[in-house]
Amino acid sequence: MAGQQLLAIDAFDWVSRTELTKEDVKLGQRSLRASNFRSIFPAGSSSRPLLMVGRERHIGKLNQLGAELTGSGDEFRSHIVSLLYGPRGCGKTALLDAFSEGMTRKGVRVISGTGGSLRTVEGLHGLLRNQMEPNPERITRTRGGLGVGRTGIDREVSEKAPGGALEPGPVDVMLQAVSESLDNRPLLIALDEAHASAPNVLGDLLSSAQRLNGRRTPIAVALAGTPDLLDILEDPECQATWVLDRASEDRLVPVGNLTDAECERAVAVPLRTLGVGFRESDLAEAALSCRGSPYFTQLLGLCGLRNAQGIDRRRPSVDFGPQSAALSDFRAGVEARYGRAWSALDGQGLTGCARQLGILWRWSQAAPDRAIYSNLANRAVASGLAHPPEGQRAAHSPEGASRYFRHLGYIWDSSGSNQQWELGLPSFFDYVESIYQSRAKPDYHSTVSALDEDLTRIIPDDESLEDEADGPLP
Repeated sequence: MAGQQLLAIDAFDWVSRTELTKEDVKLGQRSLRASNFRSIFPAGSSSRPLLMVGRERHIGKLNQLGAELTGSGDEFRSHIVSLLYGPRGCGKTALLDAFSEGMTRKGVRVISGTGGSLRTVEGLHGLLRNQMEPNPERITRTRGGLGVGRTGIDREVSEKAPGGALEPGPVDVMLQAVSESLDNRPLLIALDEAHASAPNVLGDLLSSAQRLNGRRTPIAVALAGTPDLLDILEDPECQATWVLDRASEDRLVPVGNLTDAECERAVAVPLRTLGVGFRESDLAEAALSCRGSPYFTQLLGLCGLRNAQGIDRRRPSVDFGPQSAALSDFRAGVEARYGRAWSALDGQGLTGCARQLGILWRWSQAAPDRAIYSNLANRAVASGLAHPPEGQRAAHSPEGASRYFRHLGYIWDSSGSNQQWELGLPSFFDYVESIYQSRAKPDYHSTVSALDEDLTRIIPDDESLEDEADGPLP
């Protein structure tokens, strides 16, 4: 930039990405001996997986921000912000945390927080004030005499100077003070769950960082959140639309599902490196059941180790066969995840919307030139609201329901344009369809005919609508 070469930086050089690093091998061996299997496959947590696969593009975008932040203080900074956004359980937090730790290792000061800190201006002030130690009260002592010629009784005289902390004020002034307290060392602000921020407060932070970079103060912001983080940035109160309008191809970092091969490798490499035996064909088949979900992938590895044989004899092996205890354990975990998701939607009267979105998705997958545009998704949601399960009433307007699905990441637009949608967890919608087709669930099954009648108003009449849900449930 400005004719200067950015300093090369890899904030993820300590992370296992193709093979396990020596440090991760030692961690894995200790965890295996202690039966601490979640340290190897951290299913259901935001911890970094032992092997981070399928994220080279995301790592490259974050490293681009890191290189700009740590480059020459005289060069112009244009990116300033990186946004990791995508469905729940896809690994955004793990990416953000790994980037933050890597930048700390490179000498960058990192302020970590969550969008909850930005619900109010006072919360943002508190986050910044916590970065600076209050100046202690200063006491100056002098000794002297009393009387003419100061030859009388000696005494000590104390003078107090008040201390203080970083005072609340304009955000750019507070950020400048924090930066100066670090001798203008590069500063990274990393916020997880950024979709919980108030638009005006998040906008103030981003615009303040932009102004300070214009004054050659090196500050960058990395955000992670669900797809409705983009709605926050587009809110008129945010007043930071430049984040999406300029250099969006660098700033926007969508985080979605993995390929089947990446799911398999995420499990196989740690097991193989740690000396755990398994049949490769069985694992390859089992990995298909993950449906690309990073969460399910870690769950598969965890269930494998929980049901491994011979760990106490230091000759462990895992059976991933169709009838194995590991696969049974895995399916139970998947069903539990679906059950929690179903309960969240059912309590809002939104399962009919999910059913219609699933039908719409299967139609889109039946031919290469089909896409789920906003008008189609909105029609599907409106249809579901019009035909809720018997005895239920939807608690949302059509706009609120669409926003709810985006917030949970069930539908999202990886391009960031909010115009062309895909499903964040397609296999969950197969689960929804199975309930609606079950005569054992009359409150839902009785509405199928009405929902089906709406399909001609949602999408073109097509034979693919007669297809059953894609394959059996995992």
